[in-house]
Amino acid sequence: MVVHGYPVLEVSKRLGIANKSLYDWIKKFSKPKAQREEEADLRAEIARLKRELKRAEQ
Repeated sequence: MVVHGYPVLEVSKRLGIANKSLYDWIKKFSKPKAQREEEADLRAEIARLKRELKRAEQ
């Protein structure tokens, strides 16, 4: 598992906390995969609709 491109081990060492604490925190506060995918789909749909609106206004 990585946090913004950094291995959990490296991040936990930099923060001075146990690996398990960081894993527990990630598990507790990260969004479920299905929710992340749904949000990405919604962002893509919003972008598509904005492009469509811009074309319609021209």
